[in-house]
Amino acid sequence: MYAALPGRTYPELIVRMARGEAISPHVGEFRAGVTFSRYYWQLELDERLEPTGRDIISPPGPPAPR
Repeated sequence: MYAALPGRTYPELIVRMARGEAISPHVGEFRAGVTFSRYYWQLELDERLEPTGRDIISPPGPPAPR
C-alpha cells in the first residue's frame, strides 16, 4: 500500500470497485525506493534495515504455532 501510486492503494481500489468502476491491471506500477515487508509480527528496523531486537510485549517473539 505504501509503495502504491496515488489512486492505486488497496483501500482506494476497494472503494472504486464498490462504486462499480472497472479496475485495469497495474502489476509493476509502484514508487521506487520504498521498502516494506509483510510479516506476521512487528519488527523494528534500524536505518540499515537491520532488526533492532526490541519488542513491544513480554515474552518477546511471535506466538507459538497452534
